[in-house]
Amino acid sequence: QKQAVTQADLRHLDNLNQQGVFATLYTDGNWCGINRTRQQGGDKFVIGDETWLVVEVPEIWPDWTRVIVCLQV
Repeated sequence: QKQAVTQADLRHLDNLNQQGVFATLYTDGNWCGINRTRQQGGDKFVIGDETWLVVEVPEIWPDWTRVIVCLQV
């Protein structure tokens, strides 16, 4: 399920100096943001003809995960 990013999430992304078109996705399962030291993550979702990159994982639960994604151009 894709939703708008909350104001608190936007402030957090701004503090990380990230720019772009962001959305929040609620998904089943476990997803990873980019972890450069472990060289893992960078999951992508394709919705229609748009590709979204996972940039932040604010909530992880056993059955679902909330991720913040950025539209890839």
